[in-house]
Amino acid sequence: MITAVILTTPSENAFSIAGINEDGERSFRCQCPVHGGNGNSFAYYSNTRSWKCWSNCCHELNGGDLIGLVSSCTGCSREEARQRLNLPIIGKRVRKSTNETGNKKLDKAIIEKDYASPYFEGRGFKPETIKYFMSFECSDPKQQMYNRAVIPIFDEENNLIGLTGRTTKFSIIKWFHWPMGLKKSKVLYNLNNVKDADTVILVEGPLDVWKLYECGITNAVAILGTEISNFQILMLKKYGIKKVILMLDPDAAGKKATLNGITNKLVGIFKTYSLRHLLSKDIGETSHYEIITKIKPEILKICTQL
Repeated sequence: MITAVILTTPSENAFSIAGINEDGERSFRCQCPVHGGNGNSFAYYSNTRSWKCWSNCCHELNGGDLIGLVSSCTGCSREEARQRLNLPIIGKRVRKSTNETGNKKLDKAIIEKDYASPYFEGRGFKPETIKYFMSFECSDPKQQMYNRAVIPIFDEENNLIGLTGRTTKFSIIKWFHWPMGLKKSKVLYNLNNVKDADTVILVEGPLDVWKLYECGITNAVAILGTEISNFQILMLKKYGIKKVILMLDPDAAGKKATLNGITNKLVGIFKTYSLRHLLSKDIGETSHYEIITKIKPEILKICTQL
């Protein structure tokens, strides 16, 4: 006769799903069940029934509780994970105002504009590109983005979470991000449009994404800087990205980031390539002709490799 083993605690259920041979009655460390890796990067704390991945910050993706552990290991939503653990809903924990990164969801009414920008057109971008990325210029002196060409920032679920604006007048601050609490390290610009791809081109800013888009390269995402965070890496992994092509700006900061930081973080998680050596200037300043004839064929070659 086969006797069923009844798992009586949420931690036992969670560890069984995650493939961890522990009962949860004590704190322990082991290999991370989410990303693998070497050593004891996974830490479980029995007093709070929480966990943390010290090497890859896997706990940041879906939460450092048992629900987040199951969600991260299986790819299901937190609600589905809660149901699998048979945990009741205690109270009404409503978080409609923020997404899972902590960035506040903004009212899309603030970007319901005539999508046009003389400034960006003057820099060579097509009106249809400006409209596709919902860019506009702010002429209201009461607004934070006054006298700026504005680019909306969406999370991967198409929630508006911020704005970035390039000054169109004289200003010491060329680019201004709003709201002030925007967590750029937890955003990948344009991921909402490319999360079904298996290859992404990693660039620094939105205008790099725009220029590649105009050349028929639609799977670029911007890290909004020269460093990539562990959370951004987890976002790429979450959506099944297999290959990453680095195309950061060829200036000193971009070169340093490529050589010393980003490549080391990505290798071992994704198939990683760098085409930075093909750039003589920032992507946003590179001609369409050069991108189409020199860079695009190399990107297509990588995308079609098995």
